[in-house]
Amino acid sequence: ATNTPVPATNTPVPATSTPLPGGDSFYRAVNLGGNALVIDSNNWEAKTAANVTVNGYEACNPWTPLNPTTDANRTTMIQCAVQHWAHTVTMSNVPNGTYRVYLYAWQDWSDPGAGAFSVQLEGQVVQTNVLLNQAGQWLKLGPFDATVSDGVINVATDGGLPNLSGLEVWRLN
Repeated sequence: ATNTPVPATNTPVPATSTPLPGGDSFYRAVNLGGNALVIDSNNWEAKTAANVTVNGYEACNPWTPLNPTTDANRTTMIQCAVQHWAHTVTMSNVPNGTYRVYLYAWQDWSDPGAGAFSVQLEGQVVQTNVLLNQAGQWLKLGPFDATVSDGVINVATDGGLPNLSGLEVWRLN
């Protein structure tokens, strides 16, 4: 079997505009393995969001408690993920500009032999040696800044077998 990204077809949830310190504004976020929800007063789109593709195997594990604990909606988002040894995540139809990108990853079972993975944004390695090996362990990776000039935000992983749960994007003003 091959893991080919399938373009989504539904309409995106309208984004809210919650500014971060420094004037950054929420652009878009996607629950890569689950349904639409609200996190930190921002609308997160479902895994079927338009103009977003991700490869891998979807799985939800609501029975493994998160460490550290977090609010209910973020827990729901994190516990449904897409697993692959070499993720390719794309968000297209993005207006040119500068963006701050975060990626949520978690481990749903204890794996003392887990391999580390790296994260790439726009073809450049932005973080290396990310290791998740304890059941319930999760990380919000980033912030990673990217300048978009082709209308696409490209995120990839390499190594390990990470569960990616969410992609959160802020526009730098």
